[in-house]
Amino acid sequence: MLIVMIIIILTSLTFLVARQLLRIEKTESTTKFTVSYSPKVGKWMFYPPYVLVIFGLVFYIIYRFDDEAVKLFLFMFSLFAIFWLVALASFLWRLEVDQESLTYRTPSGRTKEIQASELDKVVLTDQGSLILYVNGEKLGMLSKEFLHIDNFLSYCRDRGVALRVKEGKPLTKARLYAGAMKGWFAIAIGLCVFAGVVFSILGVTTGDWIMALALGVFFVVTVPLIMLIIGSLLVLPEIFRIVAQERFFGMNFREEMKKQGITTTKHISKEWFIEVDHPKFYIFRRGYIVEVEQMNKPRETELGLPDFDMGFVNMIAIRADGKRIKIVGKAQTVDQEHSLVRLKKWIEEGFDYSEEG
Repeated sequence: MLIVMIIIILTSLTFLVARQLLRIEKTESTTKFTVSYSPKVGKWMFYPPYVLVIFGLVFYIIYRFDDEAVKLFLFMFSLFAIFWLVALASFLWRLEVDQESLTYRTPSGRTKEIQASELDKVVLTDQGSLILYVNGEKLGMLSKEFLHIDNFLSYCRDRGVALRVKEGKPLTKARLYAGAMKGWFAIAIGLCVFAGVVFSILGVTTGDWIMALALGVFFVVTVPLIMLIIGSLLVLPEIFRIVAQERFFGMNFREEMKKQGITTTKHISKEWFIEVDHPKFYIFRRGYIVEVEQMNKPRETELGLPDFDMGFVNMIAIRADGKRIKIVGKAQTVDQEHSLVRLKKWIEEGFDYSEEG
């Protein structure tokens, strides 16, 4: 009983720590901000594991505090601790900017304080991360998915810090497919972990570990396969559109990307429009589409969100050979510019700039 009470107290303390870490306010400032995962992401990382402790406590009460109930509770708490520590490491990883002072924290909690004048360059990789160099040495990395990453890039530009794009391998259809499928396999891993918890509880409560193991193996095999099928059904049509352009222009996509030096999934120039918003790809070579016949606009609800029926934007475009094609994109609020709006500008107005990232 004492062990359970101590664990409950420790769990309560971790909740307070999580709430403190999530106190990051979004700001437009380019002189004082924190570059890290957003609080919205943090809530999904920190709070769900507490359900494991609650379930363990419920079973502990239901089974009237016997030894088996204690074992199950300790097992659930162990799982909670693993998930919580992963979330903690993710949120310790950050860069705190305060005027000319910068504090970089690694996922292990190690910190290093530097001055802005010591920052040599920031390298943008094709893997979606930023590498920071200080006094000629690598300081650490930041994810481009972090909150306030644009603030930090503006901060660097204002101080003349060099921003460079790391040369990677040319963009290929295989890389596009693999990148799009990562999200589906991440979902599969999450479901498998959850199933592992459920089947472990089943094994503890029933004592039938053989059945629990058999169900676990079946789940681990079938769920990734189902995610592979669903993901492929959504991604392959985008790949086939690239294949259609290869045939139309008589080119090889990989060789064309190598020739143009395109290594990232966001590149808009005179010749190519490339944007990836998984699972959708918007990859077109100049001359493939000659006209946008129509494009519906998302309607905004009272809450400022896209209307459910208009969750996607449809574009009807005409190819150079006169055939019509339908391009579907995600709808955003009307004051935001989604990929199809930029594509329409690129086709009609020669929207000519190059942006890698």
